Amino acid sequence: MNVVVTGASSAIGRFLLPKLLSAGHDVIAISRRPRAGNDGVIWLEADLSEGEWPDAGSPAVLIHLAPIWLLKDFLETALAAGLERVIAISSTSLFTKTDSVTAQERAITRLLASGEDCLRASCEQNNVPWVLFRPTLIYGAGLDKNISSIARIVESWGVFIMPGKGDGLRQPVHAEDIAAACLAALQGGDNRAFNLSGGSTIPYTAMVEQIFKVLGKPVRIIHLPAWLVKGMVPAIRLLPRFRHLTLGMLQRIETDLCFDHREAAEALDYAPRAFLQNGRSDLGL
Repeated sequence: MNVVVTGASSAIGRFLLPKLLSAGHDVIAISRRPRAGNDGVIWLEADLSEGEWPDAGSPAVLIHLAPIWLLKDFLETALAAGLERVIAISSTSLFTKTDSVTAQERAITRLLASGEDCLRASCEQNNVPWVLFRPTLIYGAGLDKNISSIARIVESWGVFIMPGKGDGLRQPVHAEDIAAACLAALQGGDNRAFNLSGGSTIPYTAMVEQIFKVLGKPVRIIHLPAWLVKGMVPAIRLLPRFRHLTLGMLQRIETDLCFDHREAAEALDYAPRAFLQNGRSDLGL
């Protein structure tokens, strides 16, 4: 089967491309900066944000790992090339950031919603099956700005500042488990949206403690009043490592962000690993 993957250099893409090749599929990866190599993947250059769609022949499947809101710029062109199935990645942020105190995060939820609407409308208009995944907190290739950022702080400084108690529950999901779901969706899950949470549901503080342990560091977490840390955000953001930090992120540390993945388990045999069950290697640093 000919499969086109957008966002192929993402964390999920790094695990998905080898899986597709091992399953015997012909893989075309689309990127703004194509990779060179002879790994069996054909890399094409295109800027999806500009509506570009390269000549990829007549692929049977599109697996869209790039931001889902970019679909509106090229999906109709891709469908006209003969697509028989579309699999796309959105995010549970659609639900968790709707009421964020950060305007940029609220804007992201609107973009996610518009991308999902485009997927459904365009595919149904063209009678093409679609599958939508909404992962929780993604980690696993050292590219994310959450788990990987925490791990780098722990490894470099040996201490972590926790705003408040850090009681909010999290379900970190490994990028390879999402890649496995994409592979399974080649054969099923038609016209459905699935939440993809991880195999562990743990408090934020416990998640950080586990990172300390797999890195072989003594657990040193300093809990500060949330109001104090929030007041420090403008200054903290001046440091390159923390430019992504928002008040919304701090607001959610005490909030449970949990989603049920049983529908994906039943339809696609989705079976995510427990958080860091493979130790340091699961961090992908």
